[in-house]
Amino acid sequence: MAFLTIDENKCKQDGICAAECPRQIITQEDDASFPQVAEADEAYCMACGHCVAVCPHGALSVAGVDIEVCPEIEKNLVLSWDQAEQFLRSRRSIRLFKDKAVDRETLEKLIETARYAPTASNAQNLHWTVIEGRDKLEPLSQETINWMERVIEAQPDSPAADYFRPVVARWATGYDGILRTAQTLIVPSAPKESANGFGGLEHLLGLSGAGRPAPGRGHVLGRAAPGGHAGHPRVGRIHGPARGTHLVLPDNDRVSQI
Repeated sequence: MAFLTIDENKCKQDGICAAECPRQIITQEDDASFPQVAEADEAYCMACGHCVAVCPHGALSVAGVDIEVCPEIEKNLVLSWDQAEQFLRSRRSIRLFKDKAVDRETLEKLIETARYAPTASNAQNLHWTVIEGRDKLEPLSQETINWMERVIEAQPDSPAADYFRPVVARWATGYDGILRTAQTLIVPSAPKESANGFGGLEHLLGLSGAGRPAPGRGHVLGRAAPGGHAGHPRVGRIHGPARGTHLVLPDNDRVSQI
């Protein structure tokens, strides 16, 4: 397959792909010619798939992003202003969960959809660790409480200590204010060598959280938990090594056609 493949029967030679290329490596000499990428410029391609996504004719593929695996955006499903407003207003964090595990098919669908959250250069290099069962989640909450208690003791006058005290107090009464009564914990992570990994995680958590009410599943973001577990040796002993727990979905070159 050529680096840039143009279907000359579909291409309208409108120059949209060349104009939209973030690295400006796609060129088109004139209205009678087809887009191309000079061999010397191929190494500069980020494989972001933007040229594939913005072409209204579905006329091109680029190395790493094949038009055949890019689902087309259905115009009849685009939200109106009122629908978008209500969609965002109706999102709420769940504080009390049913005593019922989320089935694996639903988990995989949620993760598959969340993969479309923006990542730099469309890298989609995030991993997912899925931890299931209250017997595994309660010890994680306990470790977070232990961390909060250490912060309270070491920095009693800090804003963090003021925030943590009622959480710790409620834990003593049997209430889990960390992971609530959730049956499943999904932990997204980015490779440490990824310069833009944290930004990708922020986009991901926001968009995946907004989408979860759709299939009738609620969620709560456990932002306190990462601080309590960062680099803590006991966490690995609680739920076992990460090997085999990641739901890493392949085909990370998929983009949606606009």
